[in-house]
Amino acid sequence: MTDRISALIAAIADASDDQKRTYLLRQAARSLLFQPAAMAEIAKAALEPEDSASAQAAVTLLSCVLDEARMAVENDTPEGDALIAAVASALMAQDAARPIPPVVRLRLAQAYARAGLPPPPFTILTPHVMAGAMPPGEKLPDLGELLDPILRDLGDTPLQVHAAVSELLAGLPPEPAALLVSMIIARPGAVEARLGLYWLLDQRAEIRLAAATALLARAETGTLPPELAALLPAIRKWLPDGPARAALDAMIRRQMREGGMQSQVSAATIHRAAASLPDGAGAHSLIAAFQKGSRRGIAMAMLKQGHGVKDAFVIPCASASEQKRMLASILDELETFDSPPAALADGLARGLGEGMALSLLPAPGLVEWAELLGPDALTPAAGNAKGILAALGTTDAQSPASSAALVKASADWMDRFEQSDAWFEDTADLRAAMSRARTEKGQEAAVWKHLETRREWWARLFAVSAATLKAAGDQEFWPSFAAVAQGLLDGFSLKRIPVMADIVDMTLEAFDAREGNAPPLTA
Repeated sequence: MTDRISALIAAIADASDDQKRTYLLRQAARSLLFQPAAMAEIAKAALEPEDSASAQAAVTLLSCVLDEARMAVENDTPEGDALIAAVASALMAQDAARPIPPVVRLRLAQAYARAGLPPPPFTILTPHVMAGAMPPGEKLPDLGELLDPILRDLGDTPLQVHAAVSELLAGLPPEPAALLVSMIIARPGAVEARLGLYWLLDQRAEIRLAAATALLARAETGTLPPELAALLPAIRKWLPDGPARAALDAMIRRQMREGGMQSQVSAATIHRAAASLPDGAGAHSLIAAFQKGSRRGIAMAMLKQGHGVKDAFVIPCASASEQKRMLASILDELETFDSPPAALADGLARGLGEGMALSLLPAPGLVEWAELLGPDALTPAAGNAKGILAALGTTDAQSPASSAALVKASADWMDRFEQSDAWFEDTADLRAAMSRARTEKGQEAAVWKHLETRREWWARLFAVSAATLKAAGDQEFWPSFAAVAQGLLDGFSLKRIPVMADIVDMTLEAFDAREGNAPPLTA
């Protein structure tokens, strides 16, 4: 195992281009998810004190595997928790044997943050860790030395600046991290002010409050650009009650008194909008090719059931031809349905509503979408299945016979929609129940029993699908999706819903294919 891990890290470090490196990382991460014992060797390589090419490759690999594990945890499959625990055990053992130096702790914290995981205690630069860590006569770099190179390299893409700086702050305790956020936003640049809007959506309350307070200070001194101030009322709707929202309210009131909110954010021109159906994990994408003045780009958002607006970002395009090529490449990889721009706003509003019900903040990149669609377009809406169906106005006037016919039509879904290949169940509890069954009939019975506990889940997934197809003008199938969603909520017999039988079959096939068949580890 040691030799294979070393060869893999060397291959990643020596990859001739980004495409090859990305391929190696993706394949290795998927394989290593099933091999937690291998993580000790990767952790050891990531702890090299020198910032060598092999150490960078090991940290990048570690981050990719942790990202794969995070997604597994979100999908309630057992490999994720086991992998994350294995990494933590290996790193804690190394730290106990020989304390991890501060620079390496920061490196590890960035790896966790990049994977969307909170950095664990052994990566945090606590005062105890820092005591005596600096050589005599050496001091920490000042803020400009840290921030200016990032702004120079990524200043045209503020969301990437936010990601890079947030990774640097990941290894700090909440209080010093919040202080640095305040200091960054206090700088006079427009990018720094925009970073403040992103940090209003940070998962840590300390960071949100620091951002709101620093933005308020800029508003009071007249250094908050009016086009950014005009976004604050929209962002305020996305925040939970607390000190950060109270500070934001004070800023909005001040700006309104002084006329600072009069500068309206004009919506962009959306040349093409598209959306996908949710996959089996409840994840679906929204895509928009836009133009705002001379600026062109592709805006993307990923909504995930149980997580709200999980990701949102903009890919800048230098020209109309580049935008066209990039959009074609994205749409070639994903089954999508063209939609009016208003349907994208509706989808984001549903994701916001679901996230707020779960006390989850949306991805910072939603600020970019608010600029494109107009801030008034993104008001949280009902995000559960019942609310989505009510907004569609679908089944109230249908007779039992017509509803039954629409439910029966779900037998055609698997042949019509590519995304249906991912419509199966795979959770830790279900795996355990299926493993206990002694016969194929017993396994099938376990799946049907499990699906009874998942009515709301599949009802929402099909309600979102109905909304997507209705917006796309697909009159043939959207009423069927809505009827099945309503039937699930109303307690309609699962075995009389054809698509649920298809989901049972897909789940049994996936279980058989997975048992004892983890993908091989290759370089």
